[in-house]
Amino acid sequence: MEEPIPADVARRASAWLLLGLSSLVLSSLCALMLAASRMPGWSAAFVGLEGFFNTALVLHVNLSATVWFLAFSGALWSLAGGTRWSGLDWLAFLFFLIGALLVILAAVLAPGNPVLSDYLPTLRNPIFFGGLFFLCAGSAMAAVRALLTIPLFGRVATLGVPGSGLFAAALALLLAMLAFVVSFLRLPQELTGKGYFDPLYWAGGHLLQFTHVLLMLTVWLVLARVAGIGLPFGERIKGWLFWIGFSPALLAFFPTILYNPESLEHRLFFTNLMVWGSWLAVPVFAVGLVWGRVRRVDGGGAAALWGSLFLFVLGVATGTLIENDSVMVTAHYHGTVGAVTLAYMGMTMVLLPALGCTVVRFPLARLQAYLYASGLWVLILGLGWSGLSGAPRKTPLSAHGPEMARAPEGMAMMGAGAAIALVATFFFLIPALRAMLSRREQRRGGRLSVVGLAVALIGLLGGIIHLLPETSHTPIPLAQPVARPVDPELLKRFQEGAMMLHAKRYEYAVTAFHWVLQRAPEMPEAHVNMGFAMIGLERFQVARDFFQTAIELRPNQDNAYYGLAMALEALKDMEGARGAMRTFIHLSKKDSPFLRKAEAALWEWEKQSNP
Repeated sequence: MEEPIPADVARRASAWLLLGLSSLVLSSLCALMLAASRMPGWSAAFVGLEGFFNTALVLHVNLSATVWFLAFSGALWSLAGGTRWSGLDWLAFLFFLIGALLVILAAVLAPGNPVLSDYLPTLRNPIFFGGLFFLCAGSAMAAVRALLTIPLFGRVATLGVPGSGLFAAALALLLAMLAFVVSFLRLPQELTGKGYFDPLYWAGGHLLQFTHVLLMLTVWLVLARVAGIGLPFGERIKGWLFWIGFSPALLAFFPTILYNPESLEHRLFFTNLMVWGSWLAVPVFAVGLVWGRVRRVDGGGAAALWGSLFLFVLGVATGTLIENDSVMVTAHYHGTVGAVTLAYMGMTMVLLPALGCTVVRFPLARLQAYLYASGLWVLILGLGWSGLSGAPRKTPLSAHGPEMARAPEGMAMMGAGAAIALVATFFFLIPALRAMLSRREQRRGGRLSVVGLAVALIGLLGGIIHLLPETSHTPIPLAQPVARPVDPELLKRFQEGAMMLHAKRYEYAVTAFHWVLQRAPEMPEAHVNMGFAMIGLERFQVARDFFQTAIELRPNQDNAYYGLAMALEALKDMEGARGAMRTFIHLSKKDSPFLRKAEAALWEWEKQSNP
């Protein structure tokens, strides 16, 4: 640090940092179980425990990509804001702490109904929603204080970097919170499941990426200064680069006004905003760091800096390979999220001595940054390998089905990489937490609260293992190719629905086919695909009605009989299911991709009826 940190500022920053580290501990334990559930050999222990997997995934993502990241941003804003508006900072921390505890409690007291929505996986219970409210309120207050105390272009003395990156990150976070509120007010309340929560979080989740990237770049500058790496441009240019990196976030006003949150246009706009806009400043900083002359290299700082940079590059590269909802998406965000995490790990080791903590690392912990980056590289390459084979994300290996087990080597690589990264994470956490817990300032009141929080986290994790419910998954085939509507707009919406059905985003498929059926109620293909979407949502009676309507409209619509047979089987009407499947086999062409499956299913059903 360039200047000594006042005692009051150090206490507030330490509180934020300690909360972030505690969340990272619990998140890492969840990650260990999630990785085991995907690994060949270990995954058998998780058969029938998809509810465990889903709730553990909700907790892992929220603690690692929300609580840890936002708590660390609170620590940076506390340091940069100095002694001004300290009461608002403490209030923000109190709200954030309550929110984090409620999110954890929700996984124990009411763990059912997990929704694996993008950006903020959700538990549908009031405790969890209360936790999200307090987290958002606390983060928003910390961001408002940052805007009141951090200079637009001036230098932050305690960190030795331009304040524009921290200021712009706070502004991006407030835009994200506003997007959450607008989406909540505009979304139809009749939507359910992912069909509701995905569009609710979509805009705000993408805008939060700007906050994380801007803070990561700020940390890169601190690590570069500690490592003796001089960038070839001055402070003013650095400040403008941060604002260039922030500027695409302002475009978020347009889809908020023009599109409904549940529309495909809204979804694609924010997807493209992240793909093309969130990383604009990164290449310039990266080139500057590579170009910079190394005068004095500090092992930890330099290792974290370069590991973070190359992880971010790998994350962006795997993002270009995403074609469907496979674990390639998981590979992408583990690269970018891992890049931010590693940068924050390196920054933590720089901050601790300045906060009055004595860091004692055991010998292997000095390799922590290299181990973490290497482990994530192996993990990402393994996920990418499996993603190219179509392995679905957000499911344990036991739920993939035989057709998805085409790249077990990739999942084995993923498990090995996860193990290395987790070991490296604990190599970071053990000395960091030991240093913070040994601070003299915390020995009276602070240590008791920290120990209590740690005991609560451990107890809550044990409760998760015992209380998580089971869920079932009914696999469904994709609908056969269907005739194209004549109207271009109908064709567009129909294809959007088919794409969502192919990606198993059933709520979005329902929205698209509902739009089609409102304008073309006599289209049997739309009724068939709506039926398959309803099977995916396990609404079997509704699915049966759609298939029957399609058959009434076109008696030779063969795939309608296939879907009807599946719906009737789920409704325990085996006689009707056998009749519908016989009709499908009779009407199907010899090259039908589902003919063999239909014949096998019919043989099994008839065998069951005649033991």
